Amino acid sequence: MRCAFAPILATCLCLSGIAFSNEDEPSVQLLVPGFSVTKLPVQLTNVNNLLFAPDGRLLALGYDGRIHVLRDQDGDGREETAEPFWDQPTLKVPIGMAWSDEGLYVASQGKVSLLRDTDDDGRADLEDVVASGWPRTDVTSGGVDAAGVALDREGNLYFGLICADYSNPYRLKDGKAHYDLGSVRGTIQKLSADRTHRETVATGIRVPYGLAFNRDGDLFMTDQEGETWLPGGNPLDELNHIIAGRHYGFPPRHPEHLPEVNDEPPIVGFGPQHQSTCGLTFNEPSPDRRVFGPPGWEGDALVAGFSRGKLWRVELVKTAHGYVGKPSLIAAFDMLVADIAISPAGELYVACHSGPPDWGTGPRGEGQLFKISLTDPEAPQPVAAWSAGPLEARVAFDRPLDETTAEKLSEARVSFGDFVRAADRYEVLRPGYAAVKTQMNAPRGTMAIAAARLSRDRRTLILSTDPHPVRGAYAVTLPQVSRSGDTDQGSTVDLAYDLSGVWATWKPETTGSRPEWSGWLPHIDTEVALALTDGSSEHQDLRRMLAEQGRFTLKGFLETPPGTAVVRIAGKVPIEGVAGETPFRSAPRGESHLAEIAVEKGGRANEDQPLRFSLTVATGRGGAETFLHATYIGTEDPIERVLPLNGLWLPWTPPRVATATPAEETPLPPELAGGDRERGEKVFFSTKSNCSACHSVRGKGGRAGPDLGNLAHRDAGSVLRDIRDPSATINPDYIGHTVFLSDGRVLAGLVRSDGSDAIRVIDAEAKETVVPRAEIEEIQARSTSTMPTNLLDALNDQEARDLMAFLLTAAPDPQDRPEKAKAPPPRTRQEVEDVLRALPPDPLPGEVKRLTIVLVAGPKDHGPGEHDYPAWQRQWEGLLRKAAGVRVETAWEWPSDGQWKQADVVVFNLWNHDWSDERYLAMDSFLARGGGIVAVHAGLIADREPEKLARRFGLAAQPRRTKYRHGPVELTWRDSDDGHPIVAGMETTQFIDETYWPMVGDETAVTVLATATEEGKPRPMLWTFEPEAGRVFGCVLGHYAWTFDDPLFRIAVLRGLAWAAGEPVHRFQALAAVTESR
Repeated sequence: MRCAFAPILATCLCLSGIAFSNEDEPSVQLLVPGFSVTKLPVQLTNVNNLLFAPDGRLLALGYDGRIHVLRDQDGDGREETAEPFWDQPTLKVPIGMAWSDEGLYVASQGKVSLLRDTDDDGRADLEDVVASGWPRTDVTSGGVDAAGVALDREGNLYFGLICADYSNPYRLKDGKAHYDLGSVRGTIQKLSADRTHRETVATGIRVPYGLAFNRDGDLFMTDQEGETWLPGGNPLDELNHIIAGRHYGFPPRHPEHLPEVNDEPPIVGFGPQHQSTCGLTFNEPSPDRRVFGPPGWEGDALVAGFSRGKLWRVELVKTAHGYVGKPSLIAAFDMLVADIAISPAGELYVACHSGPPDWGTGPRGEGQLFKISLTDPEAPQPVAAWSAGPLEARVAFDRPLDETTAEKLSEARVSFGDFVRAADRYEVLRPGYAAVKTQMNAPRGTMAIAAARLSRDRRTLILSTDPHPVRGAYAVTLPQVSRSGDTDQGSTVDLAYDLSGVWATWKPETTGSRPEWSGWLPHIDTEVALALTDGSSEHQDLRRMLAEQGRFTLKGFLETPPGTAVVRIAGKVPIEGVAGETPFRSAPRGESHLAEIAVEKGGRANEDQPLRFSLTVATGRGGAETFLHATYIGTEDPIERVLPLNGLWLPWTPPRVATATPAEETPLPPELAGGDRERGEKVFFSTKSNCSACHSVRGKGGRAGPDLGNLAHRDAGSVLRDIRDPSATINPDYIGHTVFLSDGRVLAGLVRSDGSDAIRVIDAEAKETVVPRAEIEEIQARSTSTMPTNLLDALNDQEARDLMAFLLTAAPDPQDRPEKAKAPPPRTRQEVEDVLRALPPDPLPGEVKRLTIVLVAGPKDHGPGEHDYPAWQRQWEGLLRKAAGVRVETAWEWPSDGQWKQADVVVFNLWNHDWSDERYLAMDSFLARGGGIVAVHAGLIADREPEKLARRFGLAAQPRRTKYRHGPVELTWRDSDDGHPIVAGMETTQFIDETYWPMVGDETAVTVLATATEEGKPRPMLWTFEPEAGRVFGCVLGHYAWTFDDPLFRIAVLRGLAWAAGEPVHRFQALAAVTESR
């Protein structure tokens, strides 16, 4: 909803390509336990705002200007009737409502109105325009004008006005800026309580939507991102604290166009870019309203994100120099979330628009309302997540977890990257901007969880991990979280953390008088730190210790906003420390002590890295409360502000490194072109180049670096750059570290977990050293690659050309070529007949059900006899045509709309590189009407977001997360006594094919038919899955052409095909013997 509901922008920008229909059932994914969601049965067009009146009535302000009162007439807890409150055609693009004793205030195009109910019949019948007459915007902006309404305790009315030109904020014309600070456009306006005087409160506003006062009487506003149109202008969507006289950054300060302002930073920036923050409310109790959610959520702001379907809660801590805010995602929607309101009963109502981002289906589109309720108040709630060391992460809960929780995390992974956030797998809405595409293509890594355990009180989950390799965000999914003693399956918790904060230690004055404490704090400011960790039992211990005599030390990095001149740290007792190489000490300032750290180069020790610091104070002295407060002041801005959360980083935070980005597409230089791939393969695996010591190609080679089997899909210039200068871009999964050990040794290389008690360090020569975690003194991430530079210099000219040809030419690894692989032994006739007889062929009806089967293939992408989808399609088309009552159709890469409508079963045997949301919708409709799907081998692969495919197929694979192996495979079949007919007669079976593991998805949701052991664990190879009314048969095997000729494999797949069609599973199995058994 960029520039809120602005359809004019559709002519300038492409949409995301997501297809929607009003018949699709929207879903809400709740990311915290104990809540349930209800879809209200009331039918309304898209609703912009929700508001509960003092008498408990729920008002819904429609995009079309109508206002309805919603009621629950039948007492089932769901509002199902909508009665008009205002249905006159006078409000155009209304955004914002506020209730008063006089009536209902509404902001809309060109005015703010008071709607009065003069005859007390429950419907407004009179409109008084209380504010109007401001200049028009330079662009139409879809009619959006006045937006957001709030009343303070004195009855003054506040509202926002959209900026004059969201695409040209300085209003440049003929090289000159015409932006006017005195204009009311792009401001927050205040109308006096007697409605006679209007004044500008704040400037630099882009697109205000939500305005709300909290219980402290402070005004907050949501504003929308503007970086797309002006670099530096609202880089992210924002939650702002509105202070009179401040300028809020759109347009930002400019040395020529706007030098006289200083930009007020947001309390929270919601990332990644393009969230479109809209609705805002405060979760505060009143005599007629309860708090939404658990008690710890009281006072939080709740914020709606329109364009990506998000709902956040924001913890806010007020200090003497401003607010600190910390957002947490609590729900994800597949609709556009416009507004939220809390009912008297403490339930959260959510208004959603239909359609794709940014603008949805408009005033006439069908909207939807949801109600979110806390139905299990005893469910454990996450209260904080943090990195507790370079090899550890922790998640604190407000009550004990069941002791089995940690055991359920053996296959869990932590995702990380600059644009990673919690529950990204549920994000189905994305605006079609170039920045969003860049986000999706940005490197994302995964970090293994080597072990998980619970603290002694079972309120903190402790995860032993690989090193935290980047400064970005980390997202973790915790399955089956339940309270102590709960026998239910539990809930999945999705959360994110980063490496911001400080490392704190407290030591008692007298050694041994009580235990020491060490741990993470989110801020230097003790009030902020303790508020944001409230509910964490280990931080409750620190709160008690700070009142006792001891020494309290904080360490980390400072990274202050650009233009900072000095950082101030105030306390009740003397402060001493070191910043960089410079010691500092506090001086008395009234009843406090004040230390100042001079900050150069934007708070960095150099142009690339932040400033390392440590400070120490005494605690428990003379009854003085331990108190620290951290602020900063700019070089040209005299306002003292509280240090933001992202101004502090933990001591093990990695330096900023350039992560992999595409280079400008360029061909190889002539001197490196024209090599021979087969000779290049020998160079790759030679000791002269030593490439294979660290790198593999399609599984063959070392594992200290990335597998290079996909380089043929990258441009030559990028590959050559990465060889000559490996540090130019670094794969986030392969960032090197320096490890300092307690015995004085220093190791450098790639670090990986080796169980819960050790790590492996793999150096540049691919030598591995196992180190107990207990012997590690410090781990530091490296800003340079562990790969040596200029490796091509060790080769002669011909060898260099051949190596580049090997890396850049798509061809099969000879190790996997069928002519060099050992063919499987032939099946005996007895083997095949025993399996066929195990499933007695009940007589099929005289007239079998007619079936339409669509075989979907794509381009061959491997060597001879491998991934030969076109050959399979031709052979199986002929094979299935021999079956009675079967119509066979073929499709290339994707079925047509007509085939989806006519098919009974669709068989996928191809590597589909485009599992788009539009295609998922077509598949969902097919499954919902009872269709069947068979997915074989590469048909199970999703290059991106495999969770979406797993929701349809049960399990899915992704190249970067799923391993594979070619060679002998021993299938162990499900016990046929369990009753699944597909496995009848199947015993342990040998194949030569390819396995995938671990698969993405919930293995407990599928019926596993056969497994193969990989890395010591049974891995699903064949399964069935029943999403909604449909049926899916999944099969990992199918890499080699000979596997499809294997009669036992054919029996399994043909039985699975019949099962997916809802037919007796033996219907097609006789086709397995159409060609002779080998």
